Amino acid sequence: VGGKKLNPDDHDLSTSSQTMMAAATPPGGMWEVRWRKVTKVLEYDQNMFEDCRDCECDEAMEASDEAAVKQARGNSNGTHDVLYPTEEGARAAALLRMQALRGQLKKTGGTAVTDGGDEHPAEDSGSFVDFTPFLREDHQHELGLPRNGLGLHFQRVFWGADPCEADNWNKCEVRVDVWVARRES
Repeated sequence: VGGKKLNPDDHDLSTSSQTMMAAATPPGGMWEVRWRKVTKVLEYDQNMFEDCRDCECDEAMEASDEAAVKQARGNSNGTHDVLYPTEEGARAAALLRMQALRGQLKKTGGTAVTDGGDEHPAEDSGSFVDFTPFLREDHQHELGLPRNGLGLHFQRVFWGADPCEADNWNKCEVRVDVWVARRES
């Protein structure tokens, strides 16, 4: 488009570029890239609850949940501003988006060593390069995920999320899903 290479992170397309893309819209419509990144605590370190009252336990769990999200550099849902005339072009942009989202997880990698000397390495699963079917989950639509189709799926289980820096090790998970979809109207 006008000699300018389209970058999926480029949100500053000129009006003439947008007009040219709209004029070139194929009959089936345009494609967009969507994503979802969610972090949660799977298991809380029981040492965190010693000498706590019930209300303090709830506060400790909430603080740990917030610390897990912070460690994974936030949760996000989104749709690219750029539309693609082909599914292949959108998939190429989806691969770049997955790389960017995975790059945010640097603080969740590595191995945590607990007080007892136990090592807990981060565990990765899924694929960030191959489009695979979405797993069937009862609450999938509520999570904002498509009910079928293909996407990029990546999960990392990591240890950390200690808001008080008291050597508590909570088992956490971050899940990243990126997919392409035909733009509605």
